[in-house]
Amino acid sequence: MNRNGDGDSATRRDYWRTNKNRDAVKLRVVWEPYHTFIKKLVPLKGRTLLDFGSGIESPVAKRFLADNGSLSGYFAYDVDRQAANKWDSEGRYYSFFTDDQKVGAFDFVYADNSYEHLTLDQREEFIKRSGELLQPRGQLVLVYPHIANMNLIEHFERDRTHMMVTREHEAGFINSMGYSTQLYIAGLTFPYKPILFSVKQLLRNLLLGYYPQTMVIIVASKASHGPAAGGS
Repeated sequence: MNRNGDGDSATRRDYWRTNKNRDAVKLRVVWEPYHTFIKKLVPLKGRTLLDFGSGIESPVAKRFLADNGSLSGYFAYDVDRQAANKWDSEGRYYSFFTDDQKVGAFDFVYADNSYEHLTLDQREEFIKRSGELLQPRGQLVLVYPHIANMNLIEHFERDRTHMMVTREHEAGFINSMGYSTQLYIAGLTFPYKPILFSVKQLLRNLLLGYYPQTMVIIVASKASHGPAAGGS
């Protein structure tokens, strides 16, 4: 940002308002297993869901199928061509930013470990568009790496496209765009690592006075008015 405060994104325009909203966000720390908690927090049975950044083997799709017996009501979006072709061949692909056929149709827009790949301006665009696609009482669900601890090294070593995403400040920004957020940190293990690695990371974080939880979860309920519905 320059001295005149020029810039078009809400990230720049609403910096101080975001800080104020951040102070009102309450962090909830979860010690139970991540998958047990997320199933209770975000029930998928009988719901409609758009999986943003699904990839080819989506854990959200697997859970949706287990809960519902079919993928009816599930749709996927990914910029990766192979993933997009896979879901399109199954009739489950939805063009997130350009297809308006399901505006106001989804119970959930779910971004599981994809939000941290977006730039600040892309996040703003994503949050606005989610508000358009969600039903009046729909929810935006974000799951991304919790990097405010020793897990920082693991997350950035593993993927060069990872961006740093904060906790309270991110939730405050989403609040400023017309949502009401709940903020959690959860998950004590890394699913793609041996259990010994997870134990070492947990002990290391506790000894250094950090939270050991590996994931941030934001559940943002769509407001009945405000920027989330597509405003500025």
